Amino acid sequence: HIQISSQQNQRVVIALTMVRKTTRESGASEHLRGRIAGLILLGVWAAFVALPVAALHDIPDVETSFQGQPESPPEPVEPVLGPDGEDVLNVLLLGSDTANPVNAGRTDVIMVVSINRTRNGVNLLSIPRDFYVYIPDVGMQRINTVYGLGANNGHDEGGYGLLRETLRYNLGLEIEHHARVDFNDFQALVDALGGIELTVPCALQDWQLISPELDPAVEENWHLVTLEVGVQQLDGNEALWYARSRRTSS
Repeated sequence: HIQISSQQNQRVVIALTMVRKTTRESGASEHLRGRIAGLILLGVWAAFVALPVAALHDIPDVETSFQGQPESPPEPVEPVLGPDGEDVLNVLLLGSDTANPVNAGRTDVIMVVSINRTRNGVNLLSIPRDFYVYIPDVGMQRINTVYGLGANNGHDEGGYGLLRETLRYNLGLEIEHHARVDFNDFQALVDALGGIELTVPCALQDWQLISPELDPAVEENWHLVTLEVGVQQLDGNEALWYARSRRTSS
């Protein structure tokens, strides 16, 4: 049994528990529930493998608006429906590029887990972060900015509500649930699992803080670390360092 004490860590575990509970109540098999949990953890990991290394502190705001706004809004996409009589649940997985709990950041990873509870099947759709979409009542923007716009501009349902509307408008997808993690949540989730075992295909070398609590602005607090080829056991801090590294990997 894993005890999660902080509210921040709880939201990650609650999201995983919610999906498991939903599939259990629908009669999904234990095998399917295991696949769903695995896909969610894969999505959480991908959320940080896909995020580039940026500033040592919060990533600054950048100009993301599309300069050629349409004269009139495009027509919304017709709803995408599952096969007749089949029970499909869509869960949205988000990974934000921030460690600041009061900063929504940009959701550089957006994935939709479609759970077919009739066929006991799961599909995973990854949406590119630089995909330009029409945001209702806003205009054309990159999709990774939508969550922050909703969170910062007083949308009734916050960032999730505006992103859900945007996905419905542009892709015809109806989202029932969501889970969002930032850098802190990612570390907490890995630590809650007792760390992760990772197969490293080629040696990776990058700068790392000597200890997580040290000031990253002080040059002497960094040292060069090499992760050797083979099976490695990583805690949350090490896993985040590995996932964000770009010095010797793409």
